[in-house]
Amino acid sequence: MNKKNSVLCAEGKTLFRYNSNTSSKAWEVELGGSVREITRVNQYVFTTYSRKWGTLYTTLLNYETGEIRWTIKKTFINVILFEGSIYHLTNRARLECIDLNSGEEKFKIKTGFNWSIPKLVTINSHLFLFSSKKTMLVNPVNGSLRPTKLPNGFNAKKISFILDEFEIKINTPTETDSGNAGMGLAY
Repeated sequence: MNKKNSVLCAEGKTLFRYNSNTSSKAWEVELGGSVREITRVNQYVFTTYSRKWGTLYTTLLNYETGEIRWTIKKTFINVILFEGSIYHLTNRARLECIDLNSGEEKFKIKTGFNWSIPKLVTINSHLFLFSSKKTMLVNPVNGSLRPTKLPNGFNAKKISFILDEFEIKINTPTETDSGNAGMGLAY
């Protein structure tokens, strides 16, 4: 494990990386609103913040330098970093793909999961979208979906949570096929 003795911290609209070895800030950035969430994956820092009237934004920063790479007006649910892209589900069970470097949308598709919020996972370099009732294989280039099954050893009807090495679990509700998914979430 790489120990850098660093801590990410938010104070209101300010995000900073604190170096505990030197008792000083390595970098500090002012964001456009009050920080609501910080998630770090390798060299990436995803920060969700809100502006007036509760509008939520996500900013991607470089962990080492604090440089802001992009800001977009959306929040992420069930996020996977895969092949240079961010795949995430919207609050309406749509699958969206965003370029990791630019923040530009590559595609957004309806998933067909009408009464549940599906799970998104990569297994054996394949991107799957599934609930207890159906499983779809996602084409990572254009988002086309094709019915399939999860690989041997996975039972979609019994899985309550699943996390792979490329996934970030933020704002992630549990799912049932009863229509109760996502109750209590604020967007």
